[in-house]
Amino acid sequence: MPGPTHRRLDQVLSAPKAGLAALTAHARLLSDLDRRLRPLLDPTLAAHCRVAAFREGRLTLSADLPSFATRLRYHTEQIREKLAESGLAVVSCRVIVVPPAYDKPERRDPPAPLSAGSARAIEGAADGVTHPPLADALRRLAKNRKT
Repeated sequence: MPGPTHRRLDQVLSAPKAGLAALTAHARLLSDLDRRLRPLLDPTLAAHCRVAAFREGRLTLSADLPSFATRLRYHTEQIREKLAESGLAVVSCRVIVVPPAYDKPERRDPPAPLSAGSARAIEGAADGVTHPPLADALRRLAKNRKT
């Protein structure tokens, strides 16, 4: 089995239809299409939509929520027509839902322990509650948070 092939950086960057040059060109195309798309939509819809892909005349648009995807679907024919006017032949246009990526919530410091007086007050509140699940939850809180 042959060993790894090493190429110079300038060869990788300038290789036609392969590697980083093709990827960069495609990223520029998607960015340009995204810039063309935004003025065609009302600002609220535009804020929730983007160009996801464009291959062989097939445009894929993404929305971050199903409600915005539905609204965007109503505009696909208008989008195709406007892009055709600017010289871009769009054979088909589909809409997909891609939920936004959420960052993990920041880790919070553990809650400060309850004082003995606060625990007694919570236990007293539990004694006065007539709803058993709430009374049980208050008792667990008072028991688990004593210092």
